[in-house]
Amino acid sequence: IFVVPVTNTVGGESEVYVHNRHMAFVKMDGLVERISVKEGSHVHRDQVVAVLDRRELDHETKSAQRRLEILTREMMLLRREAGQDPAKLAESEQVQLKRTSVAEELEYLRWKAGFLDVKAPVAGLVATKEVDSLVGKRFHAGEPFCEISAPRELWVAVYVPEDKKIGR
Repeated sequence: IFVVPVTNTVGGESEVYVHNRHMAFVKMDGLVERISVKEGSHVHRDQVVAVLDRRELDHETKSAQRRLEILTREMMLLRREAGQDPAKLAESEQVQLKRTSVAEELEYLRWKAGFLDVKAPVAGLVATKEVDSLVGKRFHAGEPFCEISAPRELWVAVYVPEDKKIGR
């Protein structure tokens, strides 16, 4: 038995849709400063599609750095004065605890800076309409930024009228 492929052209409406939706998520609260893609752009996995404004985070980081410097100076001053007043040594230990807390906060803020970039989860096409109009919009951590469609995951539904179906 031989199988011979037969070509048959049938007209009808069709619809292309995404089988699996892939979203690029914002990983921290912030305003979108820059968008590097447009609707229909090809992107690679982990490509930066947008960047959040870093000014707010920079302000928090500088504030923590200043507090750390002040606490360090205060601790050193109290330790110098401990020879004359032993109670100053206990105060310096309390300041050291505060300093440690601020140093950990500073490390956290520096770590957080690594999440300013919004990255594509898969290679594909940007499917969000007018994605470039999102500049200046405030997003919250975990909120979807845009949809990326992987070309191999696109499905086509073709609606064929009953009178055009093969085998009738």
